[in-house]
Amino acid sequence: MTKLTPLSVNVGGLLPRLVRMVAEWEPGDLDHERAYHRSLEEFLRRRNPDATIEREYRHLGTTVDLYVEYSPLWARIWGKKREAFIEIKRDLKRKSDYNRLVGQIEDLDPRRNLVLVILCGDTAPQWLTRLGEQYRDELDDDDGRLAIIEK
Repeated sequence: MTKLTPLSVNVGGLLPRLVRMVAEWEPGDLDHERAYHRSLEEFLRRRNPDATIEREYRHLGTTVDLYVEYSPLWARIWGKKREAFIEIKRDLKRKSDYNRLVGQIEDLDPRRNLVLVILCGDTAPQWLTRLGEQYRDELDDDDGRLAIIEK
């Protein structure tokens, strides 16, 4: 069972840990996007009681689906705040939905912040491919600031 610990976050990084955790999350087929938000929020809270997890978090003039901050006391003392922003998109099938998702990602600035995009339900392959092409540099395995997961 994957969870956030000071060692795992400092050695492996917050975003890779979240990716592993979300891989273990099994929401099933839910009726709407907000149900996925609630399900993931509950899952992350159960796994990480020491983390700050907020749904519909306001950040730089936009609203993020989920915000995760893992900063145990020792990390705050040393000024090592670890935070990630999670965007969930259900049924990414239309160009207008793709454009909206890209706008949301851009608002979160994945060049400076850790961003996890979770695609639930039906995702059209062309939009997944286009996301990968558009964010190739941010998806870099060595120092990736962005991760995309299909559930």
